[in-house]
Amino acid sequence: MAVEYGLMQALIAIAALVAVTAVGENMAAMFEFIADVIDG
Repeated sequence: MAVEYGLMQALIAIAALVAVTAVGENMAAMFEFIADVIDG
């Protein structure tokens, strides 16, 4: 029983890490675009 909970927690942690990484990359691209627009 505990093994299943451990696996579930590991999968949730991996999914959260992937989601945060994807959002971070999108945010970085957006801020870079904004900086380019401001610079002209």
